[in-house]
Amino acid sequence: MTLSLNNYGVIIPLCGEGKRFKKVGFKEHKSVLKIQGKSMLERVMHKFLGNPTFYVITTPKIFVYLEKEIKYLVKKYKLEILQVDDHSLGPAYSIYLAKSKLPKDIPIFISYCDITWSWSKKQFKSFFQTDAAIATHTGFHPHVIFNNFSAFCKPNEDNIYSENESNKVIVNSLDEIKEKDSFTEDWLKEFLSIGLFYVDSFKRLEIPLNLLINSSIRVAGEFFPSLLFNFIKENCKVTLINLQSYVHYGAPESFKDFKFRAEKISQINNFLNLQNKFIPKLDAVIYTSGKGSRVKTFYNCPKHEIKINTLSSKYTLLDLVIKSFPLSKKIIVHGPNSKIYLKNEKNIFYNQIPETESQIESISESKNILQNKKDFWLCSCDCFGEFDNELFQDIISQKEKFDIICFGFQPTFLQKSMPNPSFTTFSFKENNVIKVNIKSSSFNSDLMGLAGFFFIKDGSLLNELVKKICLINKRFTKRELIADDLVNSYLDEGKIVKYIPLNHYYHLGSYPEIEEFNYWSQNFNYLLDYGTISI
Repeated sequence: MTLSLNNYGVIIPLCGEGKRFKKVGFKEHKSVLKIQGKSMLERVMHKFLGNPTFYVITTPKIFVYLEKEIKYLVKKYKLEILQVDDHSLGPAYSIYLAKSKLPKDIPIFISYCDITWSWSKKQFKSFFQTDAAIATHTGFHPHVIFNNFSAFCKPNEDNIYSENESNKVIVNSLDEIKEKDSFTEDWLKEFLSIGLFYVDSFKRLEIPLNLLINSSIRVAGEFFPSLLFNFIKENCKVTLINLQSYVHYGAPESFKDFKFRAEKISQINNFLNLQNKFIPKLDAVIYTSGKGSRVKTFYNCPKHEIKINTLSSKYTLLDLVIKSFPLSKKIIVHGPNSKIYLKNEKNIFYNQIPETESQIESISESKNILQNKKDFWLCSCDCFGEFDNELFQDIISQKEKFDIICFGFQPTFLQKSMPNPSFTTFSFKENNVIKVNIKSSSFNSDLMGLAGFFFIKDGSLLNELVKKICLINKRFTKRELIADDLVNSYLDEGKIVKYIPLNHYYHLGSYPEIEEFNYWSQNFNYLLDYGTISI
């Protein structure tokens, strides 16, 4: 068919109340919540090239929340509001109620109101070359790695996706689509339906709509447009068009994660520049001597060498840690099987220690470089954070006494989603740490997570405490001792333990955390861009 970018439609069902957002205190309807100045609804609309007509299906009850945003949007887009009776039966039922008001003979997209995605101009135009299509995504996604509560597509057997054939163009077609569940336990390799659909005319939807509603084919009490394509495929090929990235932020947790966490990760270069501008230059001892057992199966290199890709730069994990602290002297502590050479960094010193079984043992083995050292960072190679520089400088300039400064964080959406999540937490009063809970599985608003880097006042005191911890471990402790145990030791000895809350914490010690960082840093800006990307 001849493609006209001025003669197609986009249906956006918008009849749900957004109860989850209301429950946690949001006053606005989720569709008008803004990220970088644009509402969820406009984020959908501005993805489409040309001048389509948008058909927003809503109810009188929901329209009250949309009216102000609609008045703004009609000035920018061709927009028709189709009001239907109030209901809670899902987006496909909204389309069913409005079907008599929708055009029958032009190409039609159906999009959920709470998604955004990236696509190339070629991918966008490829929809118009099909009878019907579903936009999909395969591979890692921060919001899906531990959760398969999405729609998934099973391709026809002769079109199964193969990583070994990545250089070939494989046109995948639908065999079956399922809502709120995957076909296998390895769902990251399946085709996830992102909530964007296409038919070459609305006529293809009419019979399937009637069948879906009249047969009462619901999931969790609702009718979904995805399941229409199990009927549509009986009469035509349904193509699966795989997109580079997407986000479905229809729940408060995923919305806040995208708006705050993902945006911060995408701005990592700005963060590094600010850190270097405002934090005083201080020495650091950085440990790369760990075995990296949590990431070994995913990356063919030591953990500190794992590549982190942003839109503008490429780093290793160690690069990021070094750049996050404007350091005057960097002492890299490494094991016997790890050769490290940072050619672009000045004032680098290397200290090799024997292979160790724990973080505390690594610190113990480096006691010679810690002895008599004053005012320095003690860091892992896989974490860093953003904090109040003025508060930090107030403490270290002796306006407040301290022996060690800890840094506290709130767990991210991804970290809380991990199976059996455990964090070392601490309770606090004002800027003082009161009690530390090593690898606790419980977390509440009265606690902070303990970050994996510290500021040490006196290396000689640190060595004394590490020695005591090692002696106690031989007698009583069965588990591996970690750097977090140091804080308890300081408290047990009556030392002053201060803490500074982190505005943002970047812990890249596991495969999900590393890939989350890569995903958002590479895709966030594309997800918010107008129209298409160049790939």
